[in-house]
Amino acid sequence: MLGSPVISGPERRPAAEIFPSCPQPDGDSMSAHEAQTRSVLLESLRRLLRRGASGHVVNLLSKFRPADVAALFKDLNERQRREVFVALASRDPDRAALVLRELNVHAGLELLDVLDKEQRAMVMGALTPDDAAELISEMDEDGRQELLETLRSREAREIRHLLEYGEETGGRIMNPEFFAVKETVTAAEAITALQDRGAEVEVPFYIYVVDERQHLLGVLSLRQLLLVRPGEQVSHTMTTDVVSATTDMDQEEIARLVARYDLLAIPVVDGQHRLVGVIAIDDIIDVLKEEATEDFYRLAGTSEDERLHRSVFRAVRLRIPWLLASLAGGLLASQVINHYQGVLTKVVILAGFIPVILGMGGNIGTQCSTIIVRGLATGRIEIRELWRVIFREVRIAMILGVIYGTLLGLGGLFLLEISPSVALLIGLSLLASMLIAALFGSALPMLLSRMGVDPAVATGPLITTSVDVMAIAIFFQLAVLLVLD
Repeated sequence: MLGSPVISGPERRPAAEIFPSCPQPDGDSMSAHEAQTRSVLLESLRRLLRRGASGHVVNLLSKFRPADVAALFKDLNERQRREVFVALASRDPDRAALVLRELNVHAGLELLDVLDKEQRAMVMGALTPDDAAELISEMDEDGRQELLETLRSREAREIRHLLEYGEETGGRIMNPEFFAVKETVTAAEAITALQDRGAEVEVPFYIYVVDERQHLLGVLSLRQLLLVRPGEQVSHTMTTDVVSATTDMDQEEIARLVARYDLLAIPVVDGQHRLVGVIAIDDIIDVLKEEATEDFYRLAGTSEDERLHRSVFRAVRLRIPWLLASLAGGLLASQVINHYQGVLTKVVILAGFIPVILGMGGNIGTQCSTIIVRGLATGRIEIRELWRVIFREVRIAMILGVIYGTLLGLGGLFLLEISPSVALLIGLSLLASMLIAALFGSALPMLLSRMGVDPAVATGPLITTSVDVMAIAIFFQLAVLLVLD
């Protein structure tokens, strides 16, 4: 046997967003012709649905890419979406699977629910095991077992095997269907096998070479294989220094490996270095999008689940923890202001500068934390660079603080006619606020990353609240020293 068993399945594409927020060409990027074509298509689709012409619906949609079909779902109501998907599933389950993969997992589950058992089994069987596992993992236990029982035994076994691996690991996102040859195979034999079964494999970019026990020995690109003399064994030409991932490796680390070495796919091995799967570049793109989205939602102090669930109460529940931290910080800042109430009573104009000082500090803190979090996520910043990164951000904040502190002080001095001592106070306070924000915004994500904690949790409300409390305390203490004295 030249390689592991393969199952015919549609090629995976990068997933689009859930259809209520599915990326659409906007008025600026969509040409007038494209907009008109889309409008005509939607009208034709709705007319066919009203007539109950499901066969014509399938024929019409077969002329468009699955990603375009999935994008159309945004402009259809719930009943129309279900009718379209049922028509696809009953007449062309392979194409229904292609469309299903272009939707978010939660959207896919909603559409699967409207299918009968036979239709659901056909669509799920057309998915690659990793795609099917991604969908099934979001189901409850009863629904998961019910769906697995409708699949063929081999398909169900492969999916169950993938579900045994931890979430966001190489084992969970790999495709166990790949093309591999034994080390004694010649180039001509490998090419013949690839011609016979290559279309059935999702990732025919590389030819992996294994021994009798499925241990990964080497890899050839398609170009290398075609340039080898037909009678030469692949083991004589293969590259033995193979970049591979393990089943328990974090998906973000795998994505960095693929990006670093410009790979189109990466093999996955188990603890005994046996080849057990392959992760394609489109899966890696999905990982990068997922990780970036997750980080940015955390920067905003919320969760991606809020986007996926349209329930207002669900959104409220997701935001409560983050806003509770902000509320606690606000109460603490209020206590600090109350402690220095006597200062405000004597110099009332100071109250007008508090929002400016806090706002500038929050802005610089957010900038620093965003740069650090994304740098850590993409590998552009490493933990060993902790002090260099912090020193750089603090220097930037110092320069900006001097510039804006001077502008604020001079503006208050000449426009608001405040005293020189108050002008000096607000200038120094702004500088201190920006320095503290830069220190917290750069150091906290780095330290959390060193501790093994996702640095994205350190951004947003946490840093802003900390900076606010310390900036207010410094502001009023400087007021005591510079103004009241």
